[in-house]
Amino acid sequence: VVPAVRGSKVVNGDGSAVWNVYIESVRKAVYIGLEREDWHLGVDWWCDEAVGHAWYYGSDGSLRNGNQVVAKSQVLTRQMRAIAPVTSGGHDDEDEEEDHLMHMTAGREGMLEEDYFEPFIPHIRATNMVQVKLHNSTLTFTINGDPVEGQIEGVTGRVRLAVQMEDQGDAVAILPDTERQLRGLLSTDRSRTPSPGRRSSRELNA
Repeated sequence: VVPAVRGSKVVNGDGSAVWNVYIESVRKAVYIGLEREDWHLGVDWWCDEAVGHAWYYGSDGSLRNGNQVVAKSQVLTRQMRAIAPVTSGGHDDEDEEEDHLMHMTAGREGMLEEDYFEPFIPHIRATNMVQVKLHNSTLTFTINGDPVEGQIEGVTGRVRLAVQMEDQGDAVAILPDTERQLRGLLSTDRSRTPSPGRRSSRELNA
């Protein structure tokens, strides 16, 4: 049994719906998506049986259908030309140290390195707002308002929002799409994780 929470609103896979999930903390891994209504709460999505029953966004920068990875982001590095700091004859030792650090960061060729995601499926971090969008059997996501590249197709049956986590420090808040003040903090307290087949007292109308 894995720590898991879910919303109580159930919709048809070929319909349309939007959910918002605020990431309180990520200690290890968080998975956000949709699962079939008949999926037992707490049963890990990473299995053959979950294919066609759970569609989700992993905090490692991947889109998945059960134990199948639909798309995964690579962290690439690009070089950017550094702008040399402006110096004057009257700066103090602290300024000289800062200039030295800037040159060290830029390297001998005056280039800076910057990491980026390709495709844009960023890792999920604390304080991120993840929006889950279902439309006509296709699942898409945004993170802090920016569209995540890629989509998961073939969502079928009666589905609901769900989140699975791997560490006791992982925590999220499922926000009503009406943005009402009601918020439910959902954390991975393993001592309260329900057994498969039992409904969680933490299910929200989201």
